[in-house]
Amino acid sequence: MHGPRAHTAVCLLRVESQPTGLLISLIITRDVVLGCPEPVRHFSDADAAAAAVADFLRSAPPDGGRPRV
Repeated sequence: MHGPRAHTAVCLLRVESQPTGLLISLIITRDVVLGCPEPVRHFSDADAAAAAVADFLRSAPPDGGRPRV
């Protein structure tokens, strides 16, 4: 018998060097089984991108269940 499936989320950072600085793209999928990535968010400020990643990590459920959104 199988227990409930583990929840898997993905947060992908893509960093591109631009003539005026960095272009940081954040792609989040909160449930890889269901798919449906959130709209891509773009940043030029590394601190703002890091804060968005930290928010994503804090939203992860401690028990492996559905994420808190």
